[in-house]
Amino acid sequence: MSNSNETIREKLAAMDISQLNNLDIQDYPPGQGRLINKERARREKAEANVTYTDPTATADARTLESDETVNDSIIPRHQPNDPGAAGSRRFRAKKSPKSDNLSGISPRRENTEPEPWYLFENYHEKVSEKMKDVIFISKIEDGNLKAETNLVGTFKCIALECRAMGWSNGTVATVIRAYYQDDGKLGYSAQVYNQRCRSCKQLASMKLDVDTYVERVVRRLKMWKGEYAPIKWYRRKMLPHDEELCEACKAGHCLTGVVNKQHRLSGVETGQQVPVKI
Repeated sequence: MSNSNETIREKLAAMDISQLNNLDIQDYPPGQGRLINKERARREKAEANVTYTDPTATADARTLESDETVNDSIIPRHQPNDPGAAGSRRFRAKKSPKSDNLSGISPRRENTEPEPWYLFENYHEKVSEKMKDVIFISKIEDGNLKAETNLVGTFKCIALECRAMGWSNGTVATVIRAYYQDDGKLGYSAQVYNQRCRSCKQLASMKLDVDTYVERVVRRLKMWKGEYAPIKWYRRKMLPHDEELCEACKAGHCLTGVVNKQHRLSGVETGQQVPVKI
């Protein structure tokens, strides 16, 4: 392992500053990521003692890249740019050719800056396979009908300075809205809210469970269209819910937060079995 780390250190030391900044820390295992951070810190310390600045290089390093897709589970509500500037620990400059990556290391995935909420228009095809005459409307304003529900997803903090582990959650707050169309079709949107890391309080990277999304959106749409789709009730323990980490709570659209508040007012204690409407 020490020989391997030494080899990586040599490769990092041989890179120029633009190549080093082009490495996306999230693409590499934790151990290699720490080596990249150490090399960047060493370069920053060295550059701090240099008074000359190349304006062309500075402008080059501040070129930001906008990703169209995070992964097969997330479509941002708009195309966000990566924040920061050269030397920033959260900065990811424009991707360089594959040859700039450390040889022998396969990047794991692409990341963009997390959003407070998402619209998953790319899942509409799966929804339309289960029911006809529905169209996706890319908007979050209230329409003719509205319902709040919970989905299932996994989260991972991508803040480089945070070492928190990822987490899964079965109460991913979601607002489904309906918009009547003149041609008789039912328009809809499903606004899915993100969560924050408990350790650093930054927005997390979210991956949604597609099957749960489709099942609950379709069921709600069928109810609105007058088709038989009974509400499911599950009994589960009332779990602690941190409103400060829930973007839906801040927006006033968290079903779990509302239900927990009602149960607390009724004297239900955390851990006690309660019915949950999804």
